[in-house]
Amino acid sequence: MNRQTIGENPLDALIATPEEIKEKPKTKNKINGNGHQKPSSPTNNKQRLTVQISEDVIERAKNTVYWTRGLTLAQLTEEALEKAIKNLESNNVIYDDSTGKPLKEKNDQFPPRAEELKRGRPVK
Repeated sequence: MNRQTIGENPLDALIATPEEIKEKPKTKNKINGNGHQKPSSPTNNKQRLTVQISEDVIERAKNTVYWTRGLTLAQLTEEALEKAIKNLESNNVIYDDSTGKPLKEKNDQFPPRAEELKRGRPVK
């Protein structure tokens, strides 16, 4: 006795075949938890950064992420760091000590480092 099935597998609509994956255009913009679109690029590799932050700020950040749908701690941290850097870039001018000419005007990005940052705690 043959039983009649529902015909099509309903999971087929949810699982893409290898051909569909190849044909699907890749999105160029991602939407973060705050609804902002961030352009993504193949050269936008992520790196780990370990820093010491006060407990109070960490708890406030965790509470913010908990109560903001779709937001992650990494997104919040990256957005806050980006905003702080833009603020510093817009307010600072850097002069060359030897010539006195500006290396960076207001609203310009900071120039590349001459050497790597020193590791560890600053000397008191």
